[in-house]
Amino acid sequence: MIPDLGRATADMLARMTNSGWRVGTVDAVDAATGTLTLLLGEEPVSGVTWNASGYSPVVGDLVNVIWDRSSGLLVTGTNSAVLVKEVQDVTVVVPSSGWVRYNETRAPGGGAGAGWRNFGFSPSPGTDPLEVVQGPQPQSGDTDDPSYVPELTSWAYVMGYTINIPAGATNARLLLRSTRPALFDWQEGTQQSLVSPFVRGHNYTTAPPFEVEPTWSATYDQWRPVAVTPGESTTSPLPAAWSSALLSGALKGLGFYSASESDVANFEVQLLLTYTPPAGPNA
Repeated sequence: MIPDLGRATADMLARMTNSGWRVGTVDAVDAATGTLTLLLGEEPVSGVTWNASGYSPVVGDLVNVIWDRSSGLLVTGTNSAVLVKEVQDVTVVVPSSGWVRYNETRAPGGGAGAGWRNFGFSPSPGTDPLEVVQGPQPQSGDTDDPSYVPELTSWAYVMGYTINIPAGATNARLLLRSTRPALFDWQEGTQQSLVSPFVRGHNYTTAPPFEVEPTWSATYDQWRPVAVTPGESTTSPLPAAWSSALLSGALKGLGFYSASESDVANFEVQLLLTYTPPAGPNA
């Protein structure tokens, strides 16, 4: 079989030198054999292979062509804008709606509480981490009495979130980033070394009443992500049912509260949204 003129010319040049040759145009793609037909000047050259150059050949592509004494012609990349781009997932912080923080003061050892009240704290809407004080923590008292036993104060956080998913995005899901700041000297001995945030779901659309314990969702309650130590941060996917309920609006937000003295810890928490954006025009 006599090779075509373009192929014969290319093979002759390949045997004569190892230098680069030129830019060609993809005239046809033979997926079955993994080869191309290129236009190099006026002559088409068939049976040209390409290496793993990060693109999928498209008819009309301008490609870089080199040759080798043993391999002949080889396409190493493209100069066109027709690229195959993998769509990368996007992760963003979900803004909070800035609701309220509550507390309840009680005696140590599980004594009766003094009643719930709004602490007068409303986090500003935005993406900054929410500082969570978890578990009944001892409150300092101005006294010299050696037998003084400090009261314990529990905090409850009721947060709404504004979740916006771009049109055409897929695979939307929610995660919780939990960070435990390093302890101060006065906190040593009062906090456990490994603690999880105690996460509750709620369906408030406005701030709940001040004087009662917030009401948590009966279906989405008491989820604990991965435990962390002081100075450590971790990101945990919300359970699939929780994520779906928040994204659909069936669940309005998250709360953070534990009445257990074994859960005493400080956290910084952020709700994250991750999704696959729609493919762009060149994908």
